[in-house]
Amino acid sequence: MECYSFTKPGRLHLKNGEKNQDQLFGIRSRDRIAVCLSDGCSTASHGLAAAQQIVTLTARMFYEQFYDLLLDDPDTVRRKICAVLQPALRAFAEQQGVEPEALAATLIVFAADDTGRYLCAHLGDGCILMRSRVLLPQPERPTIAINSPGATVRSTPFSTL
Repeated sequence: MECYSFTKPGRLHLKNGEKNQDQLFGIRSRDRIAVCLSDGCSTASHGLAAAQQIVTLTARMFYEQFYDLLLDDPDTVRRKICAVLQPALRAFAEQQGVEPEALAATLIVFAADDTGRYLCAHLGDGCILMRSRVLLPQPERPTIAINSPGATVRSTPFSTL
């Protein structure tokens, strides 16, 4: 198994003297891969730190639970993502002494196996945690796509929450 992590500021960030808020993390083995990208909100004071937490937890979840997630409906996958991320981000915010909105970020995750089955999800516009001190219980419209040979692809359109 190989794990990799990557972040690099873009030209616009460098030109404007802004911090990078994007983080990529992936896990790959002989039979499957999981890759997650998180974009920390540029106005969030801890956007990059949140993105780092999000990518590690989400890629690991999609890698370890890949075959179970393939069998789940999109709403169940969404709830499972939130059940992993929200407590971790709450604890991280408390540990850092910041409000949850300081951790605003988005994510997109993709996982696939060597037979061509794949699963992807997107939670957008910083809505893993809402900006209003209230933690988002369950995002209403994430994008979830599941593909398994011989099965119907189930998805909801890409949208922001």
